[in-house]
Amino acid sequence: MSTRLQRLGLWTSCLAQLIVVLDVSVVNVALPSIQADLGLSEVAASWVALAYGLGFAGLLLVGARLADVVGTARLLAWSVAAFTLASLIGGLATEGWVLIAARAAQGVSAAAASPATFTLLTTTHAEGPERTRAIAVWTAVSLAGGGLGNIASGLLTDLISWRATLLINLPIGAGVVIAALVLHRRTTEQCSTGRIDFIGAGLATAAFTCAIYGSVRRR
Repeated sequence: MSTRLQRLGLWTSCLAQLIVVLDVSVVNVALPSIQADLGLSEVAASWVALAYGLGFAGLLLVGARLADVVGTARLLAWSVAAFTLASLIGGLATEGWVLIAARAAQGVSAAAASPATFTLLTTTHAEGPERTRAIAVWTAVSLAGGGLGNIASGLLTDLISWRATLLINLPIGAGVVIAALVLHRRTTEQCSTGRIDFIGAGLATAAFTCAIYGSVRRR
């Protein structure tokens, strides 16, 4: 594979992983502003942050399987497109339930996107030093994203609005989708066949939801 496609694969993976990890914490500092603007209760405001993690953790294993069945670059394009759309809906939300639903949709989309970002590195970089360096860069971005989420949350809320914490994903997401589609057309992947355990994923998500709901209600 050409060096140009390898670089495109690396930066596509890193940017997609950055917004996935960033959005875990990007609304944390903005929660008081969100609560005041949308008139949310304390419990409802907490679900703005929790809904993302529920969708992400509950469907992560399904997302990893989808990359094998659908194709890595194609799945990355679809999932980031859905993630970006959910970010737009959440950023423009005028009702609390719309924002919470959008955050849950972000989490579900992230569960599909995150495994695809790593797999894309292995398909665009041959085994050896090149792949090792690419994975090291991807790991560094993943580790930095969580801290950057809190920083971005505070800065964007103070300088612009809490809505910017979600709308910032639009230009990044659009760039990732275009790059992933280019990679899909210029690389060859063999998709496997098999069954995806949606029932198991649904049960796992329901279990996470019940556990977190119980902890929130006890506060």
